[in-house]
Amino acid sequence: MGLCIAVGLSLMGGMTKAYGAVNDLQLTWIQARVAASHLNGIGIAYFRMSTKAGKRFFRDYDAPPKPVVVYMHGCTGFSAEDRKVIKQIAEAGFIVVAPDSMARAYRPRQCSPRAKKGGAHPFVFDFRQAEINYALDNLWQQPWVDWGNLFLVGVSEGGLATAHYRGDYFRARVITQWTCQGAPLVQGISVPDDTPILSIVQKNDPWYNGAESQQSGHCGSFFGDRPGSTSIIIDGDSEHRVMQDDKVMDRIIQFLNDNLAPVAEPLSPSDLVE
Repeated sequence: MGLCIAVGLSLMGGMTKAYGAVNDLQLTWIQARVAASHLNGIGIAYFRMSTKAGKRFFRDYDAPPKPVVVYMHGCTGFSAEDRKVIKQIAEAGFIVVAPDSMARAYRPRQCSPRAKKGGAHPFVFDFRQAEINYALDNLWQQPWVDWGNLFLVGVSEGGLATAHYRGDYFRARVITQWTCQGAPLVQGISVPDDTPILSIVQKNDPWYNGAESQQSGHCGSFFGDRPGSTSIIIDGDSEHRVMQDDKVMDRIIQFLNDNLAPVAEPLSPSDLVE
């Protein structure tokens, strides 16, 4: 624990030199992963927001605004699978911005991968909501954002955050590896009634189907008459991860494309603030 705090404080010290005084929430944006098509149209650029490559990419960006996906990682932070998924979404024509919750100087895990349980530090759920809001606050300042085409995609703990973010800025949402079931603090969805949702979970997910679990099920139980929404339950082995399956990724990208605005709506940040 002491080592984790020391590493976090060291990171914050380095960021302070580069950006002035920063706090935990700012670090989640500064260290966000970004994936987007190279401006020459060849390949995918993948970088952290704070790097020279990231600053150079957006400094030189002179293309029309693009649809943007805000991607929320799971309870253990970024993995090789997250990187692959982010790039796949970017290959479909989106700019993907993934806030790094683990960049915070103080960021305990609320889950235990070994025990396949979560909920140890419930205040972390509030952290994730703040990270979405802060990402939006920063995106409002960027000329490369197509305001008519913002999407939210979440994985596991990030899926829970996606299910409970109350704002109506996103055209559609994708919730993976989360069932929307459990204690009142995490149960259900808080998404506006007219926002389409795609939820995908493994039928025998060991995180949610243990003998003592109260989280078996799927998010579709809370959809009601929500238009354009689909809950997919994958049969097969007992796995938590679902996005390593190319068929799942194809379905997610199809869902995002199906919900793109036919013509980019001429919105500005002031239009989104009442």
